[in-house]
This record gives sequence, structure tokens and C-alpha cells, in this order.
Amino acid sequence: MAKILGLDLGTNSIVWAIRETDKIDREYYCKQFSKTNIESESEIVDYGVVVFQKGVGDGKSGEFSLAAERRKNRSKRRLYNAKRYRKWVLLKLLIENNMCPLKPEELRLWSVGKWQDENGKKKNVGRIFPLDNATYQQWLAFDPIFFGSKETSKNGKNIRKNPYDLRCELIREYEEDEDSRKLKLGRVLYHLVQRRGFKSSRKSGKSTYAENAEIEKLKNENSDFHIAVLAKNKIDNGERFRKSGVIQRRYYEDEFKAICDKQKVDERLTERLHKAIYFVRPLRSQKGLVGNCTLERNKPRIPLSHPKFEEFRALQFINNIQWREENGTKRFEPIPLSLKKRILEEIFFRRLVSGKNKGKISLDNSFQFEDIIEKYSENGKYEFNYRNKPNVPTCPVTAALMNIFDVEWEDKFLTQEDTYGINWEGLIIQYNLKYGKVKRRTEEGKKKYYQKNIGEHRVLNIDSIWHLLYDYIQTKDKVEELERFCKEVLLFKDEKARAFANIDIPQGYGSLSFKAISKILPFLRLGYIYSEAVSFANLKSVLGDEYKSLIDRAKRITDKTIADVKNKKEQLFIVNRLIQKYFSTNASTRAKGIDDRIKEIAAQETNEVLKDWFKEEWEKMTPEKRSDYENNILQYYLRFLDGKQENDEKATAGSIRQPQIDYYKLPRLDLAIKRSLKDSFQIQYRNLNKLFHPSDI
Repeated sequence: MAKILGLDLGTNSIVWAIRETDKIDREYYCKQFSKTNIESESEIVDYGVVVFQKGVGDGKSGEFSLAAERRKNRSKRRLYNAKRYRKWVLLKLLIENNMCPLKPEELRLWSVGKWQDENGKKKNVGRIFPLDNATYQQWLAFDPIFFGSKETSKNGKNIRKNPYDLRCELIREYEEDEDSRKLKLGRVLYHLVQRRGFKSSRKSGKSTYAENAEIEKLKNENSDFHIAVLAKNKIDNGERFRKSGVIQRRYYEDEFKAICDKQKVDERLTERLHKAIYFVRPLRSQKGLVGNCTLERNKPRIPLSHPKFEEFRALQFINNIQWREENGTKRFEPIPLSLKKRILEEIFFRRLVSGKNKGKISLDNSFQFEDIIEKYSENGKYEFNYRNKPNVPTCPVTAALMNIFDVEWEDKFLTQEDTYGINWEGLIIQYNLKYGKVKRRTEEGKKKYYQKNIGEHRVLNIDSIWHLLYDYIQTKDKVEELERFCKEVLLFKDEKARAFANIDIPQGYGSLSFKAISKILPFLRLGYIYSEAVSFANLKSVLGDEYKSLIDRAKRITDKTIADVKNKKEQLFIVNRLIQKYFSTNASTRAKGIDDRIKEIAAQETNEVLKDWFKEEWEKMTPEKRSDYENNILQYYLRFLDGKQENDEKATAGSIRQPQIDYYKLPRLDLAIKRSLKDSFQIQYRNLNKLFHPSDI
């Protein structure tokens, strides 16, 4: 008996069928389930279809995503709710300061609703708008009783139809009557909360959606210009102010401040009113979505804007640059450390030679590799290994910090001869604590609160400086508060504080964590390429408490291991090229054995491959070195031909089936380093497994 279930999965249906290959079981199945309509000769004994509702909707323009439609409607509801909540919060504040003829109980019924007891349970019968409060209705409708008359309605009544006219009055003149001033001010603020302008959700705050060229021009011509003036003039001329397009929020905020200043509103109350009208709920934190580091598995990835990540990216690229003489056949060689230092300082942080920012470091996000070729190829004498001439990212955040702290940060780069990089210890900001807020601290398992000491001396290093930038700009999106903090606490001058707060913070994350990069950077600064630097990076965890006394010896051993593995890899590459040539004419994976004639042919092929591999270098090698290459590679090749390869030498090592002859398996650098360290220091395997490997990225 063999039953087979067949399924056809569609977008809104599943077709199924049961196939029975055994004839006796097929006949039994048909009799048992009364399938008389199915022929006994047919192997299909049952079938059917399940239809369910489609996952998409049908509209006039075709199918659409139901999830997208729900999301759009939910966004609208949240937007309407946010507007209502802002109005209620403002009205509560206006009622507290006698700026609105509404009672707290009426506002509560309007905003929260009326709760009643029904069968022992609380039930909300709904919100109740204060229709019975005639005074509030008059205040809301700009009744002349409160605001004076300016126009005549169609019915001949005196009215004040234009709310922008009242806003202009409060900007120009101080209202002497206290009761009238409060009611007028409250109604103007309520009008502002209804139309508070557009603010870009981008971190930079810049957007082409609302450029407002006309408003910007009028503001430049007259510093006392405000939005209410433009709106009043347009309405008086019979034009619609709403046709002026989307207006940026900063213009409305300027008008709000002008009104509060003119009407002498208390500073504390002004802050509360501003927060009620222009409050924006911060975006939900996305930190939980950030991936973990591939080397330090429990650490989050570093943001692209961190200065140490910028240095890591720059040094990683520079250490990969190699050169040789133009049109030469020599292999590329690493550029000297002195040239690496020059490329970092003169290209990645080049100073402008013209323009208004002459003498400052360029803030460009990238440069062309041609710049390196043009400056360091010595008029075409050398060629570099980057043939596609890539676009290279620079260090814009670090460059901006160097420009701002040009005087304080005297030694911006490391000056030692055997290393290069950025001198982060040279940038320190000292300040005295100004705000004595209560701070929580856990002591002996209990939370305790204590007062910070005002005037206490503090120091900001590069990590703290970046956190200050990232927290205010990227997380809180409060550039103005950062600028004020720099002036009041760090005692920056206006221009310096503005430049610091306006540093552009790029978004995104790298592949590694701050902890992993901090371990790799010291070795990148010594000129090691990335794969080698990663091999060194976690030696401190491997060596433990004896790290300081053993690190120099461990580095020498690791250096030698890297060189040996590199040399062996090169030899096996050459041998595998010979094996590839062999397999191109012999399909069998069985060894044929060797004799004097095969040895002679193998020696000749080895010599030809070595000449092709090394080109001009082969003739310049010493006879001893050439002999070593020929003997080593020939021995590998003869063992292959004779079928005497060890199983762990073959490329298929670890497989269930292994051919008698196969390509040689290339050595792994991480395993070679582990073996060398274990033999030299008797380190346990659990500690050796802490070593990083570049393939983890």
C-alpha cells in the first residue's frame, strides 16, 4: 500500500488529491467511502478543493494590500487623536490661568467622558461637548463681546471674522486690561494649536516639501515679519491663505514667542504653553532592531557616525592598498607605513586651499581613488592594486570635530614612527557641573538617590562627546537643546555651539560592535591588514592575566604563523594549478602511479608553472630559493600522482566519500594560530576558541 498526497497551493485555494498505487487497496477505498464515481483503474481515489478568503482586497484600480489599508487608516486615527489630545492639554492649561471661559468639569466630560455605575460596573456613556456653555461658544466664535468688532456680517452684526487680525494686534500692542488680555491670548493660542505648521521628520530637519521661498524673502526684508501678517494681508485682499502652501513650523514658533514676549507672559508659563502646542512624541526607539556584532555576539553593532568606526573603516581601506612599478610583472606589495600615514592625514583629512572655508578640513563624505594615484604614484612610476578606482568613504564626523576643536586639539594624529592613526586622547573637553539633579545609584542591592555636586569638575573624552551628539541629534532630535547645553554648561561661544549642534550625523550601523573595533584598531594602526588584525585582536582574552608579559612573544609567534600559512597557501595554489591541468586531460580520480618518465614530465610542468606564476621575479630569485620552490611543489605534485595524499590534506577532507586523488586543502589561518599558541603557551582549547576569525564577519 502506498498513498501519495498531492497539493496545489494557490493564493486563495488549496487543491488536494490522494493517489493510491495498490489496486486492491484502491478498490477497498472506493467501496469503503462510496467513491463510485471514481474508476477503479485510476490511481486518484479522492480529491477536493479548499477555498478561503483572499489576502488582498479588490478595488477600482485592482487588488490592494489589506494590511496597507489598515495601516493607513490607523495612521489617520492616531493623527486625529494626537490633535485632540493637544487641544485638551492646552485648554486645561488655559483654564488654570483664566485664559478660557471653560470649567474643568466641562473639559473632563469632553475629553474623558461621563462614567456611570451600571450593575456594579463602570461604563463610559461617551464624551460630552460643552454646548450649554454659551460663554465658551462666544469665545470660540470670536464674539465681539470678548474681542471687539472689526467687520460686519451678512446679517448686519458686528463681528471679528479674521483671527489673524487678533494675532497681529497681540504682536504689535500690549493689552492693558488683564482679563481681556488673558482671553485674547488664550483664543490666539487655541488658534495656533489648530494650525501649527509642518516640521520634517528627518533628523536634519531639512526638507524640500516646504521651502517657503516667499515667506523667507519677506522675513529677510523685515525682521519683524510674522505669519499672521501675511495671512491677514491675503485675506483682506480676498485671497485664500491656505493656498500659500505648506508652511514650516519654525515660522509659527517665532510668532508664538513674539506674542508671549509682547504680552509679558511668565517664562515658566511660556515653556509650558510651547510644550502643549508644539509637543511631538518622540519616535519609538529602534535599538531593539539593531543586529548584534558578528565577533562579540552579545554586543550591538556600532553606529556609522562613531568616530572610531570612521577611523576603523579608513585604516582598513588604507592597509589594503598595494603598489608596484608601472607595467611591471612583479607582484603588488604593501605600501610603506609612512605613505599610509600621509594618505590618512592628507587625503582623508585634507585641508581646503580655497573658498570661504580655506584652511579647514573638507567635510566631503567621499573621495575618488584617483586622488591617491595622482598624488602618490610619482608621475606614473607606480600603479596601485585598485583597478576599478572606487569611491572611498571619508570620516565626516571626525573632520567636523577637528574643525570645531582645531585650537584645543593640537596633536590630531599619532606621531610615533611605527604606528599611525588618530590621537583621540588629544581631544578632551573640561567643564564644571551646572545642574544639580538627583541621580539614582544602586548600592548593596538597594537603589539610593543623591544630589549631584554643582560645580564638580568633569571631563568629556571622544566617546562622551559622540554620545552627546548622538543622544541629542539622533535619539531626541533636539538640536536647540544641544546648542543651549553647549553654551550654558560647556561655555562654548555662539558660533562654536551652533557648529557643534549642526554636525551631520549619518544613520546606519556597521557590522561590528564598539568593543570588537576597539580590540582590532591597535593592530590596524600598526599596518596589519584586516584579516591579520582580527587574528591578533582577542589575544588578551586568550592569554589572560599574563597578557602584558606574553603579548610581544605571542605577536612574534602569530606573525611567523601568518607568514608560514601565507607561504604554504601560495605553494598549494601552484600545486592545485598543476592538478587542475592534470584533471583537464584525465577524468579519473584514481592514481596511475609514477615512474622515471612521469617524474621527468612532472618536473618540467612544475618549472613551467613556477615561471608563469612568478614571471620576472623567477629569474631574479637566488638559485637556492628557486630550488626550494621546485622541490617543495614537485613533492606535493608527485604525492598526488602516486595517490599518497593524506586524507586530511585533500579538499574533500571530512566527507564520507573521498577520491583517491584530489586537490590539496588550503590551510586555515585561525587553526594554524591556535596550534602555534597552544604549543608555545600550553593554552586550553576553551581559551583558544576566544580568538576572532575574519570569516565571522
